[in-house]
Amino acid sequence: TNKYEFYSLDDAVIDIAMGLESFADPNLPLNYTPNSTTSVTVSLDGVPNGESDKYEILHIPETVEHEGKSWDVTEIKESCRQFNPKEIYIPGSVTKIGEWALSFSSLEKVHFSEGLQYISGGAFRHANLTEVELPQSLIKCDGGAFGSLRRINIPSNMEKVEYISYEYVENLIIDDSSKPLYGNFLYNDSVKNLYIGRYIGNESQFRGSKSLEEVTVGPMVVTLPDNMFVKNKNLKKVNIFGTDLTIGGAAFFGCESLEEVNIPQEAHVALIGTGAFQNCKSLKTVTFLDRVDNIGHYALAGCENLSEITIPETIREIKNSVFYDCKNLRTLNIQDGKEPLKIADTAFDECPL
Repeated sequence: TNKYEFYSLDDAVIDIAMGLESFADPNLPLNYTPNSTTSVTVSLDGVPNGESDKYEILHIPETVEHEGKSWDVTEIKESCRQFNPKEIYIPGSVTKIGEWALSFSSLEKVHFSEGLQYISGGAFRHANLTEVELPQSLIKCDGGAFGSLRRINIPSNMEKVEYISYEYVENLIIDDSSKPLYGNFLYNDSVKNLYIGRYIGNESQFRGSKSLEEVTVGPMVVTLPDNMFVKNKNLKKVNIFGTDLTIGGAAFFGCESLEEVNIPQEAHVALIGTGAFQNCKSLKTVTFLDRVDNIGHYALAGCENLSEITIPETIREIKNSVFYDCKNLRTLNIQDGKEPLKIADTAFDECPL
């Protein structure tokens, strides 16, 4: 029988099939199980009574020597619950953290290194972590990996997110990337501040959020999908840094508390889609139109606190119902352009102009 034929089975069978035995670290409360002829999986052993303070800060080694051979530490598996570390450093050799591997209620801080690719469900579920900085090398993070985080980033290489991974997060940073991100962001009522650094697949991802207060769109984002933030009742501020951004139809429809939309001079919006800011009743000023190429129908309709609008020389067409039912819009300033401005018959219907 080939000694590697059982390699896909559980750890115990692997050990027998390969003739490799687990061994303990001579200096740290760690135990190693070979998972190949060159690498090991590490677990944390219990600490004798009275010695817990000695291991409050633990550095997991990148390599370990045993019987004259060097082994790479590539995986962390479920550990003894009697161990109570407060801070753990994880080396770049570790590519996977297994289920419930470091779910210690005592754990307050963890330091990841580039090289980690997979965090399994429950890995830090009961840890007392409030924020982490995930490495850009991370590809997958299972649902329930974390339980008490208030701040988390979604690395640039991760392509899918499970909603339960951030169920208590207040500050969510989706790192800049050219890769799209997919996942279920619906029904999350904890995120208050959101940074979007790339395209998020599927529309309506944050529809109806009750917690979001501020959204920032980074420079690498080229599209905000339709309906993305529909009826976010407490959203007050939007910052846009995209350089060729399309804001999808109804993207911010019905965000009744939205007061500020900031688009700096270096940013540029190719299109504000149909109804993108419709019924944003708290929006009082719109000063960004000179950074916009096209405005869709009903884009700013129902913004009842708008009192003055300036149409810059860059915009030469106001389509039907763009400013429909802006009940307090009384002043319209039009800048001269190379071409005459075309204003549709219903562009300002129900406005007291």
